[in-house]
Amino acid sequence: MSNVKIFIVEDDAIIRATLKLMLTQNNFDIAGEADEAEDAFDKINESKPDLALLDINLKSNKDGIWLAEQLRIHHNLPIVFLTAYSDGKTLEKVMKTKPNGFLSKPFKQVDIFSSINIALQNFSLAEESLKYSPKYIEQRSPQIDFLYVKEKNVLVKILFKDVSYLKSDGNYVEIHIATRKYVLRAKLTDMLSKLPTDKFVQAHQRYIVNVQRLNAVGNSFVIIGEEKIPVSKKFASGINGITG
Repeated sequence: MSNVKIFIVEDDAIIRATLKLMLTQNNFDIAGEADEAEDAFDKINESKPDLALLDINLKSNKDGIWLAEQLRIHHNLPIVFLTAYSDGKTLEKVMKTKPNGFLSKPFKQVDIFSSINIALQNFSLAEESLKYSPKYIEQRSPQIDFLYVKEKNVLVKILFKDVSYLKSDGNYVEIHIATRKYVLRAKLTDMLSKLPTDKFVQAHQRYIVNVQRLNAVGNSFVIIGEEKIPVSKKFASGINGITG
């Protein structure tokens, strides 16, 4: 669990400093910054941010569109473009990179927060989301190993490996980690589709468990930490199959 890390690519030092201030005030972490596309690509490779804010027009030889294309090939992260007025030809190139959001200049703090939150929440965890344009269909990016949960207007990043189990409670799902739980509005079946199948299985109509967190397996239950979780006959084969 950690704050969301944002990488900023902007060649105007004042705008870049303003973005950093506004982001930190909204509980985001700054993964890094750059004013040139190629330098940004190298730094992003090292810092592995959760989202990139990219200015389209940069003073370097390569622009933000080039950088977005490279990120689509080598990474799987949401991209939000910083935009002033752009001509139709430029916007056509931008759209081919399938950006996850736009932030228009001049921007307000509330605009930044909304654009980033929407981009993160809409960012698909499925492999289908990696198929952006024909040029990149054969390229594959690393599998995402986390999800975002919104709590008190702040997005919290939760690593799959830290999740012990999920419990359905009507139209809500509790995500339990070792130290606490998070609650989000969702269906358990929808959550299951976003989780890696080699680690998470449904044990009961109301429970999904992380098999790497199992302390014991009984005939009709599993134990994770101090929690005894029921296993129904309908889903017992799934538990047995993955635990061996």
